[in-house]
Amino acid sequence: MVKRRKIGLLYQYNENWIGGTYYIQNLVIALNRLAREEKPFLVIICQDRTTFYSFKKITGYPFLEWRAMVGKPYLFTRFMNKVSGILFKKIFFQTVRINTFNDIDILFPAIEHSAFSNVKHKLFWLPDLQEHFYPNFFTSFEINERISQQKKLISNNDIILFSSYTALHHFNTIYPQNLNQKFVLPFAVNIPKILSDNNQEVLHQYKVGEPFFICSNQFWQHKNHLVIFEAIHILKAKGIGIHVVFTGNENDYRDKTYFQKLQCRSKELGINDQVQFLGFIHRNDQITLLKKALAIIQPSLFEGWSTIVEDAKALNAWIICSDIAVHQEQLNAYPNCAFFSAEDAEQLSTQLVSFLGKKPITPYDYSTEQNKHTLQLKALFHSISNE
Repeated sequence: MVKRRKIGLLYQYNENWIGGTYYIQNLVIALNRLAREEKPFLVIICQDRTTFYSFKKITGYPFLEWRAMVGKPYLFTRFMNKVSGILFKKIFFQTVRINTFNDIDILFPAIEHSAFSNVKHKLFWLPDLQEHFYPNFFTSFEINERISQQKKLISNNDIILFSSYTALHHFNTIYPQNLNQKFVLPFAVNIPKILSDNNQEVLHQYKVGEPFFICSNQFWQHKNHLVIFEAIHILKAKGIGIHVVFTGNENDYRDKTYFQKLQCRSKELGINDQVQFLGFIHRNDQITLLKKALAIIQPSLFEGWSTIVEDAKALNAWIICSDIAVHQEQLNAYPNCAFFSAEDAEQLSTQLVSFLGKKPITPYDYSTEQNKHTLQLKALFHSISNE
């Protein structure tokens, strides 16, 4: 029998960056599509058994082991621009022997820590390089920390994974001298199966009236919610009323007042009755609302690879996207999309009006992207472990 490759995955459930949590979940679900004999053994390195068993239930993966890194508080700066689902400001480590993880073939998303010093292969993750393009969204300390970490990756000649060719291009442009081995792996999402047809129950629960648009992003500045407010205001001045539902965690760690500023701006524009904030909601409820909306709006100024764009593709739903490079990369083959200039509220308002009459959907088979993700993961881990 061929020995299974052993991969260590750093994981934590964290609603302050749920995209990072979903990223690791989706990665393991993708690996679960492999034939049984091809599946690697996964060591899930997370805070506690409860988190591990929840992860095991969500992914249904048969070859999992939990190893703890919990205990004494240890402050980490956010590693490599939200490097993984577990690196959110604080993480809790127990005292571990340096050889605890000796048997792991590949660690992902890798971090520099003595506990992992003897891991054979470390795969680092750079989702994006936003701090180079929107430094005003970061503290000077955080910018310096991220750039320092990026330079360390280069000096150590570490292996780096990017989620998009856009991010790879940014990295090579910013650091043309780098000689790192680099891989690009766009991720695909998995939509949970909702067994009961509870659409109306969900609408009633959240007091959402139809028709409506939806923006499902965490309330961080670069997500650019304000352009939607301005577009609603433009349409209201023309006598056209639309309703937009917003879901997502309302805490921006970079600017604790950001959500309050949005609420104030909504009041100033006189559109309070046209916007609805639901906060962070259950994934199944989110999916139901995404399916029922006239269209999903994704106005972001910057992304590494957008989860909500992948959700739209998986649901075969209409999405109105800012025309940044990574969105165009993601939607290159997807027919049910429309674009607007990221800071042009007038363009967005025009797009919104065009969706007030429900547009027909062109069939799209997202399973091809899910299968591609699986095969690319298999090839990636094979390539690294065979070096």
